Amino acid sequence: MPVDENTYDLNDEFTVTYTVTGLEPATVVNMPTTPQPHQWGSDVPIAASLQTTATLNGVIVGTWTFSGWVTENELDIGNNTFMMPYEDVAFTGSWTFTAAGVPGVPGVPGAPPPPPAAPAAAAPAAPPADVELVEIPDTAPPLASEIPVTPEVEPDEEPEDEMIIVIEDPDIPLAQGLIQGSWAFLNLILSIAGAMLALMLGIRVLMRKRQEKEGIGHTDDYC
Repeated sequence: MPVDENTYDLNDEFTVTYTVTGLEPATVVNMPTTPQPHQWGSDVPIAASLQTTATLNGVIVGTWTFSGWVTENELDIGNNTFMMPYEDVAFTGSWTFTAAGVPGVPGVPGAPPPPPAAPAAAAPAAPPADVELVEIPDTAPPLASEIPVTPEVEPDEEPEDEMIIVIEDPDIPLAQGLIQGSWAFLNLILSIAGAMLALMLGIRVLMRKRQEKEGIGHTDDYC
């Protein structure tokens, strides 16, 4: 952004700050001085990426990696150098940690799982207990073949009374019902026929009377 030299002092100074966010290793080899004053318009080198020799994050063994320095200021950067603007400049960076396996330390992230436990020895089988035999008396009833049978003495046979057995034909009530139903149906047909005959006779009488009436009317016209 161009600056009017008549408005701003070319000797004005601004600061460059470096801030690390998030987790950090216990030791850092080349953390830059912060803040740093720089004259407006001067060439300012960007600090090198941080390095560390630490290999622990608490009790976990692994590797630390730095992201590099980033800024939200609008800078014209070339060859890792920028011209100091007429404002303060802020750089930020962060570390990431990658856990590594720790042989012989079960429970640590990245460590191999502990070896399986040896199976427990089976307990010896208990000796069989002494079994006492108890005689149970037989209380079951005697079999039929064991029950004595007394021969029955039949009395003198007496003459049997003569019995008269009447066998009814089951088809007789059915036949009677069919005959009665046929008579009822026949009576119904005869009643319907009689009613129709009476109706036809009545219609014929009415037509004859109408014809006679019409004939009388024609006779009057001629007179």
